[in-house]
Amino acid sequence: MSFEFGFDSEFSDFDVDVEDTQVKKVGKYDRVFSVKPGGGSMFVVPKIVNGIVYFGASDDYIYAINSETSEVVWKFKTGAPVLIGPEFHNNIIYSGSYDGYLYALNALNGEMYWRFKTEGKIVCTPLVHEDSVLFGSEDGNFYRLSMDGEEIWRFKTGDNTSFSPVAKDGKVFAGSYDHYLYCIDIETGKELWRFKAGGEVVCIVRPPIKDNAIYITSMDNYAYAIDIETGKELWRFKIGEHGSAGAPYLNNDKLFIGSRDSYLYCLDLNGKELWRFKTGSVIDGCIVNDGIVFLNSDDYSVYALDSSNGKKLWSFRTGAECFLMPTFYNGRIYFGSADCKLYCVDAANGNGIWTFQTSSNAKSQFAPLYEEYKVEIKHESIVDDSIKEDKYNEKTASLSNYKIESEYSTTSDYKTKSDYDVNMVIFEGFIGGNGLWILDSEILIPQSLVSNLRMLK
Repeated sequence: MSFEFGFDSEFSDFDVDVEDTQVKKVGKYDRVFSVKPGGGSMFVVPKIVNGIVYFGASDDYIYAINSETSEVVWKFKTGAPVLIGPEFHNNIIYSGSYDGYLYALNALNGEMYWRFKTEGKIVCTPLVHEDSVLFGSEDGNFYRLSMDGEEIWRFKTGDNTSFSPVAKDGKVFAGSYDHYLYCIDIETGKELWRFKAGGEVVCIVRPPIKDNAIYITSMDNYAYAIDIETGKELWRFKIGEHGSAGAPYLNNDKLFIGSRDSYLYCLDLNGKELWRFKTGSVIDGCIVNDGIVFLNSDDYSVYALDSSNGKKLWSFRTGAECFLMPTFYNGRIYFGSADCKLYCVDAANGNGIWTFQTSSNAKSQFAPLYEEYKVEIKHESIVDDSIKEDKYNEKTASLSNYKIESEYSTTSDYKTKSDYDVNMVIFEGFIGGNGLWILDSEILIPQSLVSNLRMLK
């Protein structure tokens, strides 16, 4: 493609014709779940045992606080944000961190027993099963450790493995950004089968298994039921645009599935929709207790719904996005928010009971939840009758923006098999026309508008 720009001015020596502009997509940023260091926001599902709430935050701490009073029992400093809920087993807390370590901590006092180093961030809840600890890392490996923190085996996937594993009958199931769900023999670490979806298989919260089926979501905009013996697809259900990084929640033979299209879907176990409920933004999970669905939304709110029909019972407003899902304990729900607070709310009526402030009240920065690309721009310029080829300039072309106040907008859809359209072109440099001057800046021009564009001198 070719574009020409010209303009009248006293600086006519700078007039430029831009030809053969090329936009090359060279990489994709993490659009699933990514947080920059800093701030005190919470993105976790709290774990509550014996009246103690265990959770991590992006201020790098793992906390243990009293569920009645919110008083700190202990806190432990890791080397980076802690963005997922912990596992509890035999008075030991197992939690991963963005620093690449899996930590084993004394649940009573927070003292560290051991830590295990991976080569990537850990954004999944570990699983303790058959006297071993199972978890994935962004280094692409899925690990099995002894209870002493020694590696037993590792299984290599094709990409980031941010999937909270689940196990049954000697098998463990783990998903990857490489679009596969893997079934692995727990004893040997050998692959038994794999199932390919059309996008990343994330499930940051643990997916359910019932009878012979595991129920998962993917960033390809579908929820799936997969036979755990054969890896064959039993059914799929379209969950709207932009997929889901959460997982279905199973209760009384109903599946409750949050999606990035802002809907919570209720299905039967045959994949038939029973009802849906719309919030103002992304939903990545929910829980059900005694006929009430509790769900977090990025529209700053937590909702309680009647599980039989999806009718709203109440909602509770926080100061920022509410990620993943709350935890129910003794008639209360507990959940974190990007406003750096952990909330305790009466499950019956939605009245706030207390809040806990992390060590920072600065909201963390997190990546847009839709697609983002790293692109290279190359163009040839004609200056003084000579052709000069500019070097590649690396820019970011964001095809949609995550906006404040939980308002999402997008100009492109996620497509399977990495088939994306580049709808925006970045030009850098000195451009003007009809008296308009733009110095040392960038402009974004939709490709559909510039294909026939010509600014005449």
